[in-house]
Amino acid sequence: MVRTSFLNLNYQVNRRLSLMALLPVRMISAPKDIRPNERVTRSFKGVGDIMVLGNYQLNFPEKATHPAFAMQFGMRLPTGKAQPDHTWAGSLSRDPVLQTGYGTVDPLLGVSCYQQWGRTALSANALARLSGGENRYGLKFSNELQGGAGLSRSFKTPRAFAAFLSGAQLGVRIYGVKSGHDFDQGKIVSNTGGQWLYLLPSVNLETKSGVTYFFQFQLPVYQNVNGGQLVAPYGFTTGIAFTPFRRKAGRESAVQPAPVNYEPEVISRGEKVELTSHLAAGRVTVFEFYADWCAVCRRLDAGLRQLAFTRQDVVLKRVNIGDGETAVSQQYNITATPTFYVYGTAGSLFKAFVTDGLQKLEDAIKAASLKP
Repeated sequence: MVRTSFLNLNYQVNRRLSLMALLPVRMISAPKDIRPNERVTRSFKGVGDIMVLGNYQLNFPEKATHPAFAMQFGMRLPTGKAQPDHTWAGSLSRDPVLQTGYGTVDPLLGVSCYQQWGRTALSANALARLSGGENRYGLKFSNELQGGAGLSRSFKTPRAFAAFLSGAQLGVRIYGVKSGHDFDQGKIVSNTGGQWLYLLPSVNLETKSGVTYFFQFQLPVYQNVNGGQLVAPYGFTTGIAFTPFRRKAGRESAVQPAPVNYEPEVISRGEKVELTSHLAAGRVTVFEFYADWCAVCRRLDAGLRQLAFTRQDVVLKRVNIGDGETAVSQQYNITATPTFYVYGTAGSLFKAFVTDGLQKLEDAIKAASLKP
């Protein structure tokens, strides 16, 4: 049995680049037959190899229905125990099973893709770990390739849980792993490597406090291991994610924060509406087309309120498109949320676009305010 706890730290450097550090703590129990009808259980625990990974966003589609691509790069560091010699049954034995580390610096390279259609999203990725060569104990671990694709769908919070949940997401993913034989002192270790394919159903619950709880099950679809390995086909993962620190822009720290109860006007809840009849004369008017089930909309909500509250030359109006193809979503051909319509001070439409960040909106507001 292998039980692993992960501490995953993420830092957003800028709009394109994010960094991740993954610290595993492994607890391993493995049986061993030392002679007929006599079996011992060996166990070991400790900090494993830390993985550091960068994610670089290659493109920012104008519409969420267009695919977004990213690349990953990093390495696995030799921070875990890689000494294969263990004492059991009164003697010393070389046994790489009871290790938390590989003892080498292994490069990591990957690519990923994400695409969204309303509340449904498709994602795919592939990640390769390249062998860092032979470690100081003569062990060389093989290259490994893993990847998969999955679908997820966001749902409105049931009324009974609306007091503490802001959203829920169900997903299913097909995931595969392929690795070759390892080497010990230059000789092939027959009981290593193979191919695995799993089905991974998952549930994500996002609370109003910003903490997300996630649950994932590992169900075997295909397994072809080399030699006589004991590999657990089933698995379960659970955890929590939250953002303890948020960086504020310099100009925001000098202004009064938006009151918690500050609510921009909602001019439609699914029904048709004429945007031009809600323009603010002499000011830039921003219309946000959003949905209660939209996770990106919820993430941008605080920053959007702050922008509308502190900018006296900008007025924010909101359009709730509701669920499915409503009258207002058909009227303005809204295929993704959030969609922003920015009108200039003269009352004409300056730009309409989809974005997952506020910088593009702020750039559009600035350009619209300068346009005569």
